[in-house]
Amino acid sequence: KIRSVQSKLEKSQSELNSLENDVLKPLEEKKKQLGGCKVHAIINAKGGTGKSTITASLAYTLAHKGYKVLTIDSDSQSSLTQLLNVYSSSEEEPVLNLTDIYSEYFDGTREVWNVAKQVVCQPTYEEKKFDGIVGEGKLVTEYIPFGFDLIPADIQLAKADIDIANKPNGAYYLYLLVEEIKKKEDYDFILIDCPPALTTLAYNAMTASTDGVIVPI
Repeated sequence: KIRSVQSKLEKSQSELNSLENDVLKPLEEKKKQLGGCKVHAIINAKGGTGKSTITASLAYTLAHKGYKVLTIDSDSQSSLTQLLNVYSSSEEEPVLNLTDIYSEYFDGTREVWNVAKQVVCQPTYEEKKFDGIVGEGKLVTEYIPFGFDLIPADIQLAKADIDIANKPNGAYYLYLLVEEIKKKEDYDFILIDCPPALTTLAYNAMTASTDGVIVPI
């Protein structure tokens, strides 16, 4: 029995060594080559070009390659938020979202990180699995993480868009938020899904995307 346990331990250690050499070390090198967190906006002044789908797909792919990814839904239509199955459980308890963070700027408190860390969520998807033996088991629902984080949006962002336009530094609010997040968290990528028009929210996203924009056509 001792020899059996020792054999299992040696096998586990071998797998850990292989994982470190084949996956973790190369990943760390790739992260070093990034030179810090990369921020991109996915934007087009037209609906239906695949902005939300591309944002989610890029985030999912990067996350499953080992990178830490944050997505930001900057569209009051909240297509990305809905795509990732983030909904309010009730009208009385709406999901905290980007509008709540902007409200901190409107109030002049600038304690955005205290709100932002409550807003960031980890979206999941449902997967049905059969539990038990045939004839006696049942279907159970498991919630599987997509593997990346999200700052969601809702229709209230439409009003925030107007409020931002009337603020002297409104065009920089998202940039300031992103810079704060980069200081507090070790994200490798931040991807911003934009509205299908050149609104103040879109200009905010472009200002925040210090590493360039992606334009699906």
